[in-house]
Amino acid sequence: MVTFFHSLNWWWYSLSVIIVFGIGALWYSVFFPKMWARVFKIQMGQVTVAGFARTMGIQLASTAVFGIILFVLTLLDKDLATLVLIGLAAWQAGTLNFKFSRMKDLGQAIVIEVGYLLVAGHVFILFGLL
Repeated sequence: MVTFFHSLNWWWYSLSVIIVFGIGALWYSVFFPKMWARVFKIQMGQVTVAGFARTMGIQLASTAVFGIILFVLTLLDKDLATLVLIGLAAWQAGTLNFKFSRMKDLGQAIVIEVGYLLVAGHVFILFGLL
């Protein structure tokens, strides 16, 4: 297993984590901020610096874990990595279904959350192929 991790391209992995994290920042603050805040009932402007730093730290760590999983799967088989990504997206969409009773809100939540997951996952798979 140790030699397997040595075969990963850590440069591309690190770069992809930074890129996906940046895409997430744009996704939630530029592309979909109003829809995201409304659908998920986020109170903008009520976040403390410590709360923001903690949230971003957790998000960076979870992005890194998500990335390493897809990098390893891509090294094994890119089709397997893609299948796992599709499965995660479907699972997330199904989970969101329990949170929203209005179809409009559910649809928008899926666009925001599942959309970002798919974009991020594809970045990791593409970089894993390099």
